[in-house]
Amino acid sequence: MISPFQLLVTLLLPALAAAQTYSIAEYLSNVPGNKGYTLSRAAAAAASNPQWGTGGTKTLFVPADAANGPNTGTAGSIFVNDRAIDHTTAPYQNIWDASGRVIINYSNYCTGCQNLTGIHIRDGGVTALVIDSYVATNGYVYVMDKAFATQSNLTTTLARYGYSGFAQFLNTYNLTSRLAAMGNVTILAPSNTAMSAAASTLNGLTDAQKEAVVQNHIIPNRHVYSTVLSNNNPITNLLGRSLEFVVAQSSNASEIQVTVNGRNFVTPADNFFTNGVVHFIDGVIIPSPLPTAGVSWPSGTPSPTPSNGASNGKVDGRSVGLVTMFVGFVAQFF
Repeated sequence: MISPFQLLVTLLLPALAAAQTYSIAEYLSNVPGNKGYTLSRAAAAAASNPQWGTGGTKTLFVPADAANGPNTGTAGSIFVNDRAIDHTTAPYQNIWDASGRVIINYSNYCTGCQNLTGIHIRDGGVTALVIDSYVATNGYVYVMDKAFATQSNLTTTLARYGYSGFAQFLNTYNLTSRLAAMGNVTILAPSNTAMSAAASTLNGLTDAQKEAVVQNHIIPNRHVYSTVLSNNNPITNLLGRSLEFVVAQSSNASEIQVTVNGRNFVTPADNFFTNGVVHFIDGVIIPSPLPTAGVSWPSGTPSPTPSNGASNGKVDGRSVGLVTMFVGFVAQFF
């Protein structure tokens, strides 16, 4: 005969099991069966990432097993070692992970909302949708439908988002190599439509003036994220000219609108590549006045020699679409 105490324990065990709270590392191996996903790859990676199970305030963005991505190391995840990121408190955040790289936590601009629908995490050209979250004893677990990729170089990143017209302009003068050698940079990349519209102006410039145009779109030695931009706070670019940013609330008060020297930011902002961040804009910023002499570059960067077959450095607005298709096709293999 079952005693009243045994009966009580039998009835309470399922509830106690359901209420069990795990650390981040423990949860990876104890996902409830009704969740519709498993995290065995991440659980295996936890053995070589002991900080996932230690105390403190942390956040792990981890792909479900069904997501495509790497199977070793951190299993395509990103770990923030010193911050528990609560999606209900901030709608758009630039976040440093434990290695010093930056990711974006892009929610649905619904501060205070409990629903995860619309929360995206972007890194390395991958946009992952959050399908579930878990509040662990030492922070948060966000389960994603995609694994993160390694951040790409500037040319590949521009092609991934369809901005190969500006990449072609940089490659013509070996300027992509110069930017890669500069270390931390922020780049304002005009759209293909903007490059086509400015083709006649750009083709009428000297090589030195074209370099000046490129420098007018570069902020050296720092990563300038959209979240730190503000009105009446100009930033000096590589050419030594001032970039004036205007930040305004959108008509529905759910987003911000940013312009730089009269050119609009095009979403998405804050796109990361191996040594910097690139924002997309809808126009070319021609410096005024244009310099009459050559421009200087930081020491240790390659010489801006036009590449072979560069069509004399001319921009052909008609070819931008074809270049986008070709470079985009090649980029998917890298």
